[in-house]
Amino acid sequence: MKQNTSTSNTNLAVAPTDDSWGFFGTIDMNERLGLRESIEAWNDAFAVFRSAPWQPTDIAIRNFLRSRWGRHFADSTSFYEGSLKNRIQQASGEKWVAQEFASLARQGFDTELFEGDDIA
Repeated sequence: MKQNTSTSNTNLAVAPTDDSWGFFGTIDMNERLGLRESIEAWNDAFAVFRSAPWQPTDIAIRNFLRSRWGRHFADSTSFYEGSLKNRIQQASGEKWVAQEFASLARQGFDTELFEGDDIA
């Protein structure tokens, strides 16, 4: 996958605070977090994936986190111990996570946002 080199990717990392689906909505509901903490969890997940060995694009990260796989990823953090940030880091190492990023790339969703994803 492509490296994150474009400065226009900055908006891609902004948490979709109106989401009740995907990673943001699920982590907010499961962890019973406030808005600030949910945004921080989104930022932590984005940072973890930016440093992943498979080098996903910011578009792929956003698509993953906003998809049903982002929802499953949020759920999977509950299987680990420690702070939410540490659990996000640990869950990111699961084999299925890398496989889903590869699937997104095969489908072209590492360069194109899902339909309806409006970012300012």
